[in-house]
Amino acid sequence: MKKYKVSSFLLKYYPYCWLTRVCWYWRKNGRLEEREALSDFFNNSLSDREIRRYHRRMRHAYLCDKWSAEEYLYFQYEKLSREGRREFVTEVEKVWFCDKVNNKDVFDIFYNKGKIYSHYSKYYKREACVMMSKDDNDASMEDFLRRHHEVVIKPIRSSMGKGVMMLRDANVDTLRALMDNYPTGIIAEEVIHQHPQMAAPHPQSVNTVRITTFIVNGKVNIIRPFMRFGQGSVVVDNGALGGLFAAIDRETGIVTDVVGKNGKRYILHPDTQMPLVGFQVPRWEEALSLAKELAGVLPFCRYVGWDLALTEEGWIMVEGNSHGQFIGCQLPVSMGCRSELLSIDPTCLSFKGRKKQ
Repeated sequence: MKKYKVSSFLLKYYPYCWLTRVCWYWRKNGRLEEREALSDFFNNSLSDREIRRYHRRMRHAYLCDKWSAEEYLYFQYEKLSREGRREFVTEVEKVWFCDKVNNKDVFDIFYNKGKIYSHYSKYYKREACVMMSKDDNDASMEDFLRRHHEVVIKPIRSSMGKGVMMLRDANVDTLRALMDNYPTGIIAEEVIHQHPQMAAPHPQSVNTVRITTFIVNGKVNIIRPFMRFGQGSVVVDNGALGGLFAAIDRETGIVTDVVGKNGKRYILHPDTQMPLVGFQVPRWEEALSLAKELAGVLPFCRYVGWDLALTEEGWIMVEGNSHGQFIGCQLPVSMGCRSELLSIDPTCLSFKGRKKQ
């Protein structure tokens, strides 16, 4: 039988075409995702008739415009004009964008927290130690735990703050008991002691700044920085776990808008009642300089979202994200970032054009 060669264009386009979305919707139970999003957003206050109405409109938005159920609610799809909807970069497009501007080598590094640390340990400014399985007999981990009575445990491969926990007075046997929940391994990190000004809004979590860099023709561009504040008893500030997204003015480092993932807007922090709108991020110019320096370490990593924290000694790197979300930079200001991306690289959101650098 004759073998037909499939073009690289079709191989790249297929995962993002409308037919694939139809298959995903029915095979992965898109209605269940919609129902969960509605339940979280409206706190189970909708009637069955209203739920059916939302199902119809969400299905149309996903199949025709590539909007997920969460994006439909958080970005207020129904209230936007056609041009306004088009301005938002959706999750489907974000995956395509990252796959286009980055490459396999980039993902191989940034999907493994151990590899990230090995490349950027200079900027972590804290100790870390990797344990890949409970059968490891690593004296370095035992020595690390002996010197640090409080450590943060993260899965080697994870995102959105999943699986992160803090342990006190742990030993190697404690970690081995946890390894069944971490099949890909763990990285234990020295606890970050953040600057008092950054800790004030929510002392229980490390409140980080996300500065995203996008390299085009050798120039490092900064895309809409934003900050995340923790909320409640969680020790991470991730929005997926209840944190707040805060837009930051790129020039001044002042917080301009704050929103929760449920769409509710805030002026004061709900726990500490500290003003968030107008919050001045300390030593802002240093944070921008660090992000640009990080982008230059591995220039082939063209698009990376850098999570930074401020300590008494200065800004440090928390982690990097080669598939960094766009929700944090679009949700607080209720405005998409498509035009900003296209002004930097007119071909970055199209299926044709610039090859990877």
